[in-house]
Amino acid sequence: MRFKNNLTAAVFCIAVLAIVAFSWNDHIIFTDEVLFEEASYQMYKTGDFIAPRLEGKVWLEKPPLYFWVTAAIYRVFPQTPFTRRIPTLLAAIGTLFLTFRLSQTLFSRKVAYLSLIILTTTPLFLFFTKTANLDIPQTFLTTATLFLYLKSKTNPKWLLLAGATTGLGILTRSFLALFPILVVTIDQLISKKDRLPISYLLSTFTIAIGIALPWHLVVWNKYPSSFANDYLKFNLQSHVFSQTPGYPPLSIPRFLFNTLVGVAPLNLLALALFLPNPKRSRQAVSLPAIWVLATIIPLSLAATRHEWYAIQALPPLAILSATGLVNLKYLLKHHVPEKRWDMVNIIAFTVLITLPTTVFINLKKEVKSVVLLKEFIANTPPGTPLYNLDYLYVPQSTLYNSRETPVIFEEELTTLSTPIYLYLDSREESTKAKATLNRCCHQQVFSSERGALILHLIPKANE
Repeated sequence: MRFKNNLTAAVFCIAVLAIVAFSWNDHIIFTDEVLFEEASYQMYKTGDFIAPRLEGKVWLEKPPLYFWVTAAIYRVFPQTPFTRRIPTLLAAIGTLFLTFRLSQTLFSRKVAYLSLIILTTTPLFLFFTKTANLDIPQTFLTTATLFLYLKSKTNPKWLLLAGATTGLGILTRSFLALFPILVVTIDQLISKKDRLPISYLLSTFTIAIGIALPWHLVVWNKYPSSFANDYLKFNLQSHVFSQTPGYPPLSIPRFLFNTLVGVAPLNLLALALFLPNPKRSRQAVSLPAIWVLATIIPLSLAATRHEWYAIQALPPLAILSATGLVNLKYLLKHHVPEKRWDMVNIIAFTVLITLPTTVFINLKKEVKSVVLLKEFIANTPPGTPLYNLDYLYVPQSTLYNSRETPVIFEEELTTLSTPIYLYLDSREESTKAKATLNRCCHQQVFSSERGALILHLIPKANE
């Protein structure tokens, strides 16, 4: 027993080290981190914890829980890249622990070890632990909800705690936090046993609403226009029916490939579940399978198909992949000579080392808007604004970017009277605005990075 406990501690410590490694780097690898840093800092500085703010204006595109936690951390620790990522890091570590416990409960300790290793080395998961974001914390809350739901099948009282994690999830990721409710509903509908009392399900729903609703009512009452146009429109209409500006549209097949394989190649091991194995419990497999499908299918049908929205599906995919690996080894053990297992283990170890190494190497590459912004700040007089065309790609922030970064629309370019610097996020955006730019202004390329440009525009009207 002591050996098993020591092995568990060793594996978990290695996983935690991989999660924490390089999270102190002052690199922006995910543009939204600037937004989250600024919203958290403004809460800390102003003491206004009701509505997040950007550039002095109410910003209700995201719920406030992440900003509340980060602002509280800022009261104790200095504002550094590491401190703004603390909520993400704690959530990632919690997700690893819950994935281990969940897979151990459903299957075995061996599957639990493997699922922990697979999740830790999944590039999408590991990459996002190095940046402030909402999706890792939401993944923790989703995993907690479904772990508590599983425990409630033996003691329904655990379901009440699942209501609390669901409510906190809504305050973290808005409507994307409803996937656990869908998973529980489907599982209850298809389960022939372990049906939970309706009274507990209603109480759980009441607790979730009781936690999430007050903030929504307060901001609705105080900022009705922003609540309707920013919060509801952005989180419902824009995500379901609109493609986010600045991100290339993904087809459904491409999204599914990227999510299930491209950014998590070890998920292919889950295909081994289709091989026969009399020792495998179909009922145990059903919950993580429902979890994956109830997350991936709705996301693939929405117009906004961001791979990181599907991070919530990575814990069950890791569990299914670990189960598939155990299944594959069980079927092959009588067909592969013992001497060749050493070679198989070497190959497996090489893959596990290669995946996180690839992530760590790519951490040196900042997002292109950040690279250009740093060059712009270093080579222009203080106070020079950097305009964004049609959409705010490079937001202003107190700690990170003190320059003004206003949005200017394409039709406004024809009325320019003074020179400006303009940020264009892609070649497609440059091509789209080419006719207007040629008509209105002389253009000088100030800097470029991976298809993005900063142009110095001199109005022809000044000639």
